[in-house]
Amino acid sequence: MRRSDERRVQGAECKAQSNHHSLPHIKAGRLKMIAVTTAQRWPLLPGVPTIAESGVPGYEILIRNGLVAPAATPRSILMRLHRELTQILNAPELTELLAGDGSRPLVESPPAFAAFLKNGITKWIKVVRQAGITAS
Repeated sequence: MRRSDERRVQGAECKAQSNHHSLPHIKAGRLKMIAVTTAQRWPLLPGVPTIAESGVPGYEILIRNGLVAPAATPRSILMRLHRELTQILNAPELTELLAGDGSRPLVESPPAFAAFLKNGITKWIKVVRQAGITAS
């Protein structure tokens, strides 16, 4: 986080911030987190309610990172990548490193991640259409 961003966060100008940047400030008592965007409470901040618990039923926004490959990639290569990445993501050293900034690894099968992407596209298309959002 840049120093100017940190001052803005500490000066309460921040309306939304990722755990990655704000967790140290929350733990130090310089910020008060009012809700998390996940469906369940965050394990690192169990006292912070979800937005759904705070009065917006069904609200959930997840930030995920994933690996995608060209559609023509052979299944054997996809499965090898999945096995290797699963091993890396489940390594205690990486889990500990990610936990330090409020993150955690989530290992899904390739079909489960594909379904997540498809459902997300469907969800956000609906939101954009209902809100009348257009590109400018």
